[in-house]
Amino acid sequence: MAGGPSPSKARGDRGPDPDPHPTALGSDPHPTALGSGSHPTALGSGSDPGPTPHTPQKEGQIREGLVSVGAPPGETVFYNPAQVFNRDLSILVLKAFACRQQQLIRHKTAAAAARCKAEGKPEPPPLEFVGFNVVEALAATGLRSLRYVKELEGVVRCAVANDLDPAAAAAAAANAKLNNVPPNSFFAAATAAAAAAAAGGGEGGLPFFYDVVDIDPYGSSAGFLAAAISLLRSGGLLCVTCTDTATLVGNSVETAFYKYGGSTAKMSSHHEVAIR
Repeated sequence: MAGGPSPSKARGDRGPDPDPHPTALGSDPHPTALGSGSHPTALGSGSDPGPTPHTPQKEGQIREGLVSVGAPPGETVFYNPAQVFNRDLSILVLKAFACRQQQLIRHKTAAAAARCKAEGKPEPPPLEFVGFNVVEALAATGLRSLRYVKELEGVVRCAVANDLDPAAAAAAAANAKLNNVPPNSFFAAATAAAAAAAAGGGEGGLPFFYDVVDIDPYGSSAGFLAAAISLLRSGGLLCVTCTDTATLVGNSVETAFYKYGGSTAKMSSHHEVAIR
């Protein structure tokens, strides 16, 4: 779930005409979040960040959750305070998804142990949840990725903030330093090659498949879905934000057809139809 965004504004905050051809990111011989060990990792061990209002921490900065980002005059990299709730919801979704993965791991471990016992074989080492690899395409300031790393300790192992705009990639890297994020937990780059180089390759390198892919373009996400799905591991989580809900709920049949290849109608269930 990585994208090559348009060259100025990003995420649900981006300017018009996003690039419909996202850039694929990275490679790693170990793509999944499941490893082997003795005990599952605790989830969300950090303190609860509580509400995340759009309030300046200090002059030139914006504070959201446990993260501060630079807010230089002129806003060369876009920040949308209206999407605070969206980002809060993403945090909750990843927590819930991690709990589900923990349950799945315990079930698989128990089933393998029972099978080996029945066959008279030694039990295999239990599987361990080692954290998600997350890629955020169209990342702009990298705020969402940084919140994943800072607020989901034990859930997110590595986050990649990808944005085609070099200014956005530089801003994301600067914001990571501002928040004292470990360099092996967060990578920001304008291209897939630069992201791989920043990660250094090898055991600490970027995975070819991601456990979580997050895309939030300006308007329709249709042009990014194919690339996002191609980077998502089997059983992974795809997070998609669309800001063209008027089209999706049937306000413009023609627009829905050429953007999504189908049409919707005004009805009592139009929000569910839009999601589907």
